[in-house]
This record gives sequence, C-alpha cells and structure tokens, in this order.
Amino acid sequence: MIRNLNIHYWGIEPSSNEFKCLNLNTCLDKNFKLFNNALSNFDGISKIYINSAHADSSLELFDSASFVEEIKVTTLDNIFTMEKFFYFKLEAEGHECEIIEGGQNSLINCKYIFADVSFEKFNNTVSTLPCLLNSNIIKDLFLIYDFMVAGRIILLLKQVSRK
Repeated sequence: MIRNLNIHYWGIEPSSNEFKCLNLNTCLDKNFKLFNNALSNFDGISKIYINSAHADSSLELFDSASFVEEIKVTTLDNIFTMEKFFYFKLEAEGHECEIIEGGQNSLINCKYIFADVSFEKFNNTVSTLPCLLNSNIIKDLFLIYDFMVAGRIILLLKQVSRK
C-alpha cells in the first residue's frame, strides 16, 4: 500500500527505457500494476516517437523526437477492467483524443481526468483541447473543474453524472 493507504496505481508507459525506470521505482509495492504499452483507439503494433531527455513519447510524430521504436498498442478499455477508478492522468504528447476514444467504457467509471492538452499535435501547432472537449464521453459526463494556462494547457475534468 502507498503510505498505508488503500490506493492502487496503474502506470502505463510506452517507452521501454522509461518503463524500466518506472518498474524500478515501483517493484516493491504490490499495489502498482504496470503496462509497457501505448494507448490509442486500436489494438496492434505502431511506431512510437521518443525523446528520453524530456521523458516524452507519443504515437504522434513530434519535432524533438530523437528515436523511434515499435510498441504494442491497446485501448484504455482493454487495460482498465476495474469497476471504478478515481483519477486518470492523460498526457500523450498530442494523442489524447485517440486515447479518450479508446476508453469510452472505462471513463464512465472515472471521477477525475487530469489532461495536458497543450499544443503538441502536428509538431506543436495544434492543441488537443477542442477534440477532447467535443468527444461524446467528455461532453456527456464531465465538466471542467479547474484549468491552468502557463506555457501548457492543463485541465482537470470532474465527472458530474454517472450513466
């Protein structure tokens, strides 16, 4: 347990190097379940673009990517099989909307979504904010609870009704 709390942490890290670090930092705690996958709206194999110096990785090509690796891709719905979860941190370097699309069933059971929707798509020219807020699951179940704009666009979404 994390500091004597009944908290279960599920970590998803697509980059193999960053996954190794995550695994080293959590291997002694049984409440951590880790996945070395990329999330999207499909199951399969894809290229992932990585900049390990900044711990950035994405299925979207970005200008500071220093190398590419092949990675297993799955959906949020395939990973989150638990009944309810409190918090989902979404930071996918421009691939946030595809992850939301692949998590339509899971996110019904989520209370908060923390999302980085900065200008990261198409080499830092497009924010994922419009497509995220227009996705059906977000429109139907969540409201913007808080936000921050300070070089990055950060949203805290709170579920207001459960279907």
